[in-house]
Amino acid sequence: MKKNVFKIFSVLFSFVIVFAALSFIACGGENAGGDGGNGGTGGTGGETSKTLEIKYYNQGSDLLPMLISGKETIGLLPEPAASTLEKKTAGKAWYRLSLQELYDSTEKAYPQAVLMIKSSVLEEYPEIFTAFSSKTAENVEWAKSNTADAVAAVKSLFANTTLTAESMTSRVIDNCKIYFQSAADGKASVNAYIEDIRSIDSASANVVNDDFYYSDNSGASEAVLTGENTIVKNNNEAFDSGKTLSVYAPDGAPALAIAKFINDSYDLGTGVSVQYNIVKSDEIGSAMAQAKGDIIIMPVSAATKMYAAGNNQSDPYKLAAVMTHGNFYIMSTENITINDLKGKRIGVPNRGQVPDWTFQSVLNKNDITFTVAD
Repeated sequence: MKKNVFKIFSVLFSFVIVFAALSFIACGGENAGGDGGNGGTGGTGGETSKTLEIKYYNQGSDLLPMLISGKETIGLLPEPAASTLEKKTAGKAWYRLSLQELYDSTEKAYPQAVLMIKSSVLEEYPEIFTAFSSKTAENVEWAKSNTADAVAAVKSLFANTTLTAESMTSRVIDNCKIYFQSAADGKASVNAYIEDIRSIDSASANVVNDDFYYSDNSGASEAVLTGENTIVKNNNEAFDSGKTLSVYAPDGAPALAIAKFINDSYDLGTGVSVQYNIVKSDEIGSAMAQAKGDIIIMPVSAATKMYAAGNNQSDPYKLAAVMTHGNFYIMSTENITINDLKGKRIGVPNRGQVPDWTFQSVLNKNDITFTVAD
């Protein structure tokens, strides 16, 4: 009798052990396959040791000192901050993986920062579109030849800029991928990018219609100044030039894109005063949310959610152009491939913004699961 009881107890105990083991495996699989906010969606779970750990930072300037000090050994940084890292840690080898090449090996680009302009401003001053389209390439070439002046211009508005003249070579500026792509030319790539990141998290961006994009049918030419207080446009209608337009851009490549405008106090062909503002990358959204900026360079994902919301319903912004086209690099003290990230830790800035969504897209394509560090 005792033997039979013992056998029954043994069977029940074995069943409990098996059930517990299966439950543990199931929990592990669920954790690895969580949503974009808490864990990667790619892969099938796998071993915990093969799961990437992401430590989020508010912006690149917060991550940079952690990499310089060695507290982080792998991090996602934009240019020119990536080159600043190399410059400030001379003697230490850094290896790069291009996020834009990992995202799209053919185009080696994606729509990152876009030029958003209020509808009323575009209607009154279509010359602004012409100014950006005709002078952006000139701005970039000027920055290559006048790096100290370019940095000084940005620094005059934002003392804590991550731009440094020492690290600003022609190669670095080219890596910033600053070039003007009109809304008409960039519309397809923007729509495709929005669809991609929404497949990761539907809250990453809003689906947009044609009203999101500016159509340049004005045939605007450079305005002609006629005295101190007025400007005459193509239709010969006079405007009061006592008005001030405000331009906002985040620190980094978008700020570099307008450095010559700042240096020259350029009026964007309008004949009115233009006030330039450079802010932290995590503060640029408030400029649009509060309708403070007439012209704003900002991440495309955020732009889709705010361009016609809240204070902007009566005067929505229009996407006039794509200004930067992917300039982030995975920086590592080891020579790694994307698959080598499994089981490691990486610092990532701008959670829930373009760099984060692009990185998550790359992880998904490579079946790399992740968890988020506290």
